[in-house]
Amino acid sequence: MIVELNKLPLGLYEKAIAFSLSWEEKLELTRRAGYDFLEINVDGSEQRLPRIYDKNTAARLRDATRQAGVPARRLTTSQTETP
Repeated sequence: MIVELNKLPLGLYEKAIAFSLSWEEKLELTRRAGYDFLEINVDGSEQRLPRIYDKNTAARLRDATRQAGVPARRLTTSQTETP
């Protein structure tokens, strides 16, 4: 089977972008860089873990994806080491 690589969707891994950027800025950067979607990451860090408990995060992310025209298609999890 021959796969046409240029037809496969390509996403930008959120951890490759500065955490300080807003959802809107991350999605706009994703779109402008030519990626098809943003891959969100949740880990045990003090920065990312609280996002899964914040009731407003999903609504803000949904609105930002619609505004930018870039979906957040994947959610990854990773473990962070504790000191």
